[in-house]
Amino acid sequence: MRAFCPGLAASLLLVLAGCATAGVTGLHVESRGAGAAPPVVFVHGLGGDTDTWAEAMTHLAPSRRVVAFDARNHGQSARGPATLAQWSDDLFAVVQDLHLKKVVVVGHSMAGCVLQRFAAEHRELVAGLVFVDAIGDFSRAGTKDEVDAFALAQRRPTTLDERRAQFTELLASKARPETNARVLRSLGHLDGAAWSTLREDLARFTPPPFDASIPTLAIEAAGNDAPVRYSALRPDVPRVDVPSSSHWLMLDQPEAFARALDDFLAAGRSRPRDAR
Repeated sequence: MRAFCPGLAASLLLVLAGCATAGVTGLHVESRGAGAAPPVVFVHGLGGDTDTWAEAMTHLAPSRRVVAFDARNHGQSARGPATLAQWSDDLFAVVQDLHLKKVVVVGHSMAGCVLQRFAAEHRELVAGLVFVDAIGDFSRAGTKDEVDAFALAQRRPTTLDERRAQFTELLASKARPETNARVLRSLGHLDGAAWSTLREDLARFTPPPFDASIPTLAIEAAGNDAPVRYSALRPDVPRVDVPSSSHWLMLDQPEAFARALDDFLAAGRSRPRDAR
């Protein structure tokens, strides 16, 4: 049984102050704001936590309900099965527990796979999808043999220093010092075994059929031409490029990210443009 803050009274407390759940399968959930507009549920990527979305949640909370949670094995949440399927199931459980009827889901990086699975299985709950420098189809990273070799290599245990070194490459010279500090700090809370199993699961992920009627936006770091990105999988989807940012663009350029998100939420479907 999941321990998510059940009941109306607990839900009201969630709106006001957020909630840290307890128990073997407990997730740390933060929820605030209110309004008639569809709530926005934020899903961080590998090694992230709710702090990934702190500025975006503060920006949106005056006008609508906003929710974020630490995935299993991340942040303050419990340890448990480390698969993309379980991550999607936990997203569904959070939405159900908070009695949300129709949500816009915003996902970063590896969470692009989580969003795809969630939308395919729970279309009735989805008001919109926003893929933030997100992965669409990792199989495009190379040949089948190369991707299979990557998947197998993930089974090797890694140290925290090794994991931080890989993220440092993604942060590179474009990340703000504060972004660098926040990303490496949250990575330190990720269970090492989950790092390996989730990355292997990523390599095995097969994108499900998509529903083109769902309003969808890709917000990506300018210059990102990786074949695995969501916009490469779905070139029909509107895309906003955020300049001068690392992979964690919502931390490097929070104002530009907020503008792109505002435009999408106001229109239901954003027009492609640069975020200047």
